Amino acid sequence: MAGAKRWLIWLVSCTFVFGAARAVALPEVCASTTSADRRTAIDEGVGWITRTQDETGRFLYRYDAAADEVVPGYVWIRHAGTMLALAQVVEAELDTTGEASRSLSRALDAAIDKLATATVDGEVRSGLREGGYVSTGGTALLLLAVTESGISDPDLVARLGRHLVASVAPGPRETTVILEEASPDLEFVSGSVSRFTTGEVAFALARLERLQPGQGWGDAVPSVLDYLALYKADAEGFVPDMPDHWAAYAMAEMTRWPATSWVRILGRGPADFDDVHVAWANKQMGMNSVMVRYESQRTNSGFDRWLRGRTSLGSAIGTHGEALGGWWGVAEADDRFAGVRAGLHDRLACNAGVVAARQVDATEALSYAAPDQVRGSWLWFDITQVDDQQHAVSALVAAERILDAGGEIPRRDTLPHSWWLLVLAVIAVVNPARLTRAGFRLGPWSVIVGIVLVVFDRVILRALDVSVPTALVAAGVAAILGSLLGLIPRLVPPSSSLAFWRPEVMVLVVASGGRPWAVVVGLLLAYGLSRTPRRTERNVVAMPNWLEVMWVLVAVAAGIALLVDGVYAV
Repeated sequence: MAGAKRWLIWLVSCTFVFGAARAVALPEVCASTTSADRRTAIDEGVGWITRTQDETGRFLYRYDAAADEVVPGYVWIRHAGTMLALAQVVEAELDTTGEASRSLSRALDAAIDKLATATVDGEVRSGLREGGYVSTGGTALLLLAVTESGISDPDLVARLGRHLVASVAPGPRETTVILEEASPDLEFVSGSVSRFTTGEVAFALARLERLQPGQGWGDAVPSVLDYLALYKADAEGFVPDMPDHWAAYAMAEMTRWPATSWVRILGRGPADFDDVHVAWANKQMGMNSVMVRYESQRTNSGFDRWLRGRTSLGSAIGTHGEALGGWWGVAEADDRFAGVRAGLHDRLACNAGVVAARQVDATEALSYAAPDQVRGSWLWFDITQVDDQQHAVSALVAAERILDAGGEIPRRDTLPHSWWLLVLAVIAVVNPARLTRAGFRLGPWSVIVGIVLVVFDRVILRALDVSVPTALVAAGVAAILGSLLGLIPRLVPPSSSLAFWRPEVMVLVVASGGRPWAVVVGLLLAYGLSRTPRRTERNVVAMPNWLEVMWVLVAVAAGIALLVDGVYAV
């Protein structure tokens, strides 16, 4: 009876560890898309934007599909952002009907009517009004929309650009910040910053530097990037950091600067970002990647919804794709990012599948009172907003540009990046002191299990529909929980062979990221260390000895490191 109880307790603990790992590593539902799929989704999204635009050029801002009601209110910043999405469609030659171009023209007329123009310090400036103030971010998006295909109205671009240059203010330690609000006479409000304005202005000024090099447009951009990388999170309350798709656009734009701009501003060659910018970009890539992986696990089904919550707004999943598109441009131009190109490609493809799958198609639209107000949109609680379509369309345009480019897909680097961290993690999770206490011997079944897990790790992950970074997060969680549970005396494995192949060990080996030699070395070292101490009766005790506790602490630390590696992996 005691033996049966021991087995039951052991199985319950194993179920808990495996269950926790699986709850972290849910299937990633990334529907594959063809170029035709993406182009159809773009056409449908553009169709919603243009079909619901009124005769004054304003877009349908917010619509409640369940109640068939247009929700009052309008935001001109998002009007300008939607113009940028339409301009991207036109520039990418995806405007099959010409409707995007015509809609863009009507929207520009409406935006020009909202401009505030004044002479400040002897120069004429213009900015986009938003309610009672002039928005710097909205001005930047408007400038980006009208310059997506080059400069067709030099006077308008110059007026908008001057206002953006004037928004640059001193920031912490020789960096610069961007002021968001100005009065109708274009005097800036001191200390007025906004979540995305800094990245938007960096993008706009970086573009002007590319289009009109040597005129000083991009002079402040490097110090703006310094602020984004070093101080924004703390100064604006986004600790530890926030993903910034506009900054991704900005750095991608900088890679296209002519050499003369880089030499004049930074004294370096094209796309030669400093180490701070490279480190921050890598972090941003990881943040966007984990968001895509997390979002792909959301299916609105009962169990997944309990673990992950409801699917996100169309604007949210769209910005993930926009960011990945921007970071792809950076990675493609700079060999310091060569190791993450394959990861970016994978996540961009996954995001495109998620975005396309969640768009309301013609059949689904028929279940609503006004199908034409819903078809081609992205709904959230039966409500859509124009920026849902804006960001989703921009994400699909980026995906189509990159995924349809052809050529050889780069090889993904293995994870984690530290070979020695994985070796240490394997040793610590196996816990040599625990093997010694259990009297473990390396039998044939242990070897067979090890060979299967090491050789077929990728096959197992594909069968589970889980990426290596997500599996690594699960391995970190399993390592922490399983090692701590091993300190409970009643959870001692019922047989010595199970002391080796515990669930946290198996999850770690499968999630090793294609580094079989690191795993094999770790397993052999763990076994070797377990044979080193001389086994006496004193070793066979109910409570773990100090050496076993030490290995548990190392396993917890290694589990945390693996978890962080997985979260920030691209």
